[in-house]
Amino acid sequence: MRSREVILILFVLYVESSEAFGRGEEGVCLVPVKKQVRGRGKTPGKPTFKLVCCEGWMYDVATKKCVFHCRFGCERGKCVGPNKCSCDPPLLLVNNKCVDPVCDPPCVNGKCKGNNMCLCDTGFEKVNTTHCAPKCLPGYEHPCFNESCQYTNNMTAWDNDAVYSDPFSCIPKCAQECVNGACVAPDVCKCHKGYTNESQWQCSPVCDDCENGTCVAPNECQCLDGYSKKDGKTCTPDCETPCKHGVCTAPDVCTCDSGYELQYTVSDNNVTQETCQPVCSEYCINGHCESPDTCACNPGFIRNDTNPSICYKPCPGLCENGVCFLSGKCDCQRGYVLENGTCIAIQPVDCDSCDGNCTEDACWCSDDRPCFFPAEVESAEIASSTVLAGLGLTWMVGGAVGLLLLILVTVVIGQMWRKRKEYPTNEGNTFSSVAYTVPNTLLRVREEIKPENDYDQVDDQDPKTEAGEALLESTTVIDDKMYD
Repeated sequence: MRSREVILILFVLYVESSEAFGRGEEGVCLVPVKKQVRGRGKTPGKPTFKLVCCEGWMYDVATKKCVFHCRFGCERGKCVGPNKCSCDPPLLLVNNKCVDPVCDPPCVNGKCKGNNMCLCDTGFEKVNTTHCAPKCLPGYEHPCFNESCQYTNNMTAWDNDAVYSDPFSCIPKCAQECVNGACVAPDVCKCHKGYTNESQWQCSPVCDDCENGTCVAPNECQCLDGYSKKDGKTCTPDCETPCKHGVCTAPDVCTCDSGYELQYTVSDNNVTQETCQPVCSEYCINGHCESPDTCACNPGFIRNDTNPSICYKPCPGLCENGVCFLSGKCDCQRGYVLENGTCIAIQPVDCDSCDGNCTEDACWCSDDRPCFFPAEVESAEIASSTVLAGLGLTWMVGGAVGLLLLILVTVVIGQMWRKRKEYPTNEGNTFSSVAYTVPNTLLRVREEIKPENDYDQVDDQDPKTEAGEALLESTTVIDDKMYD
């Protein structure tokens, strides 16, 4: 450093004694020169000036002019201004020295023109600070640009159509991002596996069965609100109240099976809810509708065989002179009281003692007991006796008439029997029973039975007699049978 100062002083002294350059030249400065005043009492004289090279300039002996000077050096470079060093490309100025640039990693398809700065070769374009790739045709681009690789729009790890081995090769470019797909040609999207085109840029997942849900991924269905997966695949509606005897067709909507209908019921925890209840075409008496058109009887009741919708409770007794209601209660007729399961007659009392009243049929107390008035009882007894006497006389007369008829019939039968004995029988040309003639035919019976040979002689008989006998022989009744 000291040697430089010595050189500079000598140079200045040289310049001072030289008149090679004049005032106004580039790099020439006019500076005052102070002279020393020796001795006491002497005053300094007027200042003098001289021409020198300005700061950052130096005197060039060859040109006899002031030229640029780099005080701190300019190795492998050129001083292009006062203390300003310039390096020729691709050298770089480092600590007042021009050095070769360094690219790490080295430039690809280009030359290093600066630290980690590459200049691409002809036909190549820069994709980042150190890499150059071939220029792409219109509609294609490099996936890696400015130190960033854009894979999302064009390639995925599992789509073979969008995977490129060289990250600096040209790939097709789409104006918009291919959602769930890959850009396989300029502005052409191809959907990934399990997706289908919904629009030019949008691919939607495909599900085999996603009713009542949203397909969020291939065969992955997300159910809508109010639906859930019962079998792991199908979204079915949810009903807060179990849909027994029906089908849950929508969230909290139950559709009943045939023979059932929705009815409001109260649960065990006193909550009103709609459930499917069976329907019976006829109202169940003393029971409830257990299933469609089937009544179940209440405890203690039995079903009526002729009408299954009616349930009744048997009366404990026979309930004679009364009516057995469905509830099992025996209601006695008027004038009867229930004892031991049956109705027995109440003994009548005096109507005067119970404020009784009579109608056309009978007399009744105010408490519904039968009653009577004494005068009416006597009249009734007399009338009853008269009636009984009349009935007795009628029976007596009828008995006498019947007895007379019996005697008459007996006499007639006796006479007929006696007459039967007087007639001949079949044996010996006699009749075996009573003989009757045909109406309007004269029957003459001989008073005496003649010998057989005389009976056969007809020459001496009267012609009328012969005709009567012939008719008698032709029509007879034997043993209660008539023969011709």
